[in-house]
Amino acid sequence: MEKVKVGIVGIGWWSDVLAGIIESSDKLDLRACYTRSKDKATAFATKFKCEAMESYESLLALGDLDGVILTTPNSAHRAGAEAAARSGKHVFVEKPISNTLEDGRAMIGVCETAGVQLAVGHSYRRHGALRHLR
Repeated sequence: MEKVKVGIVGIGWWSDVLAGIIESSDKLDLRACYTRSKDKATAFATKFKCEAMESYESLLALGDLDGVILTTPNSAHRAGAEAAARSGKHVFVEKPISNTLEDGRAMIGVCETAGVQLAVGHSYRRHGALRHLR
């Protein structure tokens, strides 16, 4: 099975956690990263052996990239997800999906129209109903 090639947008402590998980995965391949701070992007790219991109647009223009992981502020999720979807990239965002219901619905609509998957990083493993099932 070919690995899913992804890029991470927004570099911070959580992106380091996710990149570490990606490194140990036999299903994902971290290809690129972008953040507004060139120094942070370069350090992250060196640490995780991926390409630091000059802009979000240049990351989305990578032809072999399958998806984008947005570890950006919640207020930036909609714009980032819509741009990725319009570029044909699958989207993973951290919870919450957005700050408003309107933005969340818009993100879902754009991803559906583009034919890409939208996933939200939210775990239910501690949810009472699931604990009861165990």
